[in-house]
Amino acid sequence: EFYFGYDWKKDGWTLGLGADVMRLSMPETVKVQHSGDVTPVSTEDHIVSCAFDAYVQYHSLDGKLQVKAKTIYGGNMSHLLLLSGFGLADNPKRGVYSWTNVKNSTSWVDVVYGRTWKFGLFLGYMKNLGTDDNLLSESTTYIFGFNNIDYVYRIAPMVCYDLKHWSFGVEYERTTAAYGKLNLKDGRVDDSHEISNNRVVAILMYY
Repeated sequence: EFYFGYDWKKDGWTLGLGADVMRLSMPETVKVQHSGDVTPVSTEDHIVSCAFDAYVQYHSLDGKLQVKAKTIYGGNMSHLLLLSGFGLADNPKRGVYSWTNVKNSTSWVDVVYGRTWKFGLFLGYMKNLGTDDNLLSESTTYIFGFNNIDYVYRIAPMVCYDLKHWSFGVEYERTTAAYGKLNLKDGRVDDSHEISNNRVVAILMYY
């Protein structure tokens, strides 16, 4: 894996761009199930994926406002814990199956304001963007987490009170995932329905 990045900083601002290229070695054969029968098939020995990201960060001069945001787009980003991966494409050439990347787009923004009393809000959204080629089967599609999630979003407000050596904080987090059915024609997820999780976190820290 190779990552290339560029940062620009001035007057509390940080702007950045990045590009990632990864080559993943694969086994030469996998087993494919057809009508109850498991048949070994030959595959290409590697897959190459690319990803691109942009981010911004701002710290006000008085230290009261902090803003961070990032967006990333690419294929096979499961090593970054994103809803992404790869699968066998349904287009064998000379009896050898090729691999295709499952693409993903993820963006988030985090805003915190205050000194003694701090108020913050985190918003994030992650989307499965499918594949360029048709997928061969669900059993030969490998996506981090689950292969039947269409999108995930998170809303997390927080409040924190800081003293000289103490910090008290409470955060509420609501995360929603849309589950559906993997479409082998384009790698996307159809007929999804949302399931939400609620969590409250309280912290007490001494410095």
